[in-house]
Amino acid sequence: MRCACRSAKRPTATTRWLISCAKRGAFPNKRDNLPRILEFYFQRCSIERTTRKLATTAATVANASACPLTDECSFPPQTVKTVLSLVYLRGVHDFSGELAFHFQVGLPAKSDVSGGIWVVISSLMGICIRIWSPRLDRNGNSGRGIEFCRRLIERSLFHVYDSISGTQNKKDPRLARDEDHARARNMLMLVAAAVNRDLLSLPRLE
Repeated sequence: MRCACRSAKRPTATTRWLISCAKRGAFPNKRDNLPRILEFYFQRCSIERTTRKLATTAATVANASACPLTDECSFPPQTVKTVLSLVYLRGVHDFSGELAFHFQVGLPAKSDVSGGIWVVISSLMGICIRIWSPRLDRNGNSGRGIEFCRRLIERSLFHVYDSISGTQNKKDPRLARDEDHARARNMLMLVAAAVNRDLLSLPRLE
């Protein structure tokens, strides 16, 4: 954990304080301790993570909590659903509020002040984009990282609503994977037919 980063967040966290106070007024709870809760939040935001770790996190969430490196489930599937819903709503800071990211990209994503963005394509992959230059844009996101996401969606059928938009010029990487599986399955059936001397099936499987 970077203590300097945690300390720097306190004086610039006005929005978090106001939101917390507003929520406390709407849902009063005498047991709430806002300074303690926000301090815990600042600590979590100051944990050092490598690009590889962030990519593994994104891939784990995309894989319904099963880590791609260990195949171990880290949390219940319901937690994945909640996390993806939250980052889809507010994952890229004020850019989320403008809804531009949802319209143009349409994927759950989470950015951080170090210039990193991790993106989740459910049931397919999770990726991490980390770009240090130029500096963050006015919304607190990596400008080039956001542009990468835009271009990725321009070329691939990854937007959450691409399936109903009738887009013809985009490629779907999933199809290549499905075709590979189909060829492998057909090859296994061909070998099985040859071993069993199934002469009727061989011409159909060739």
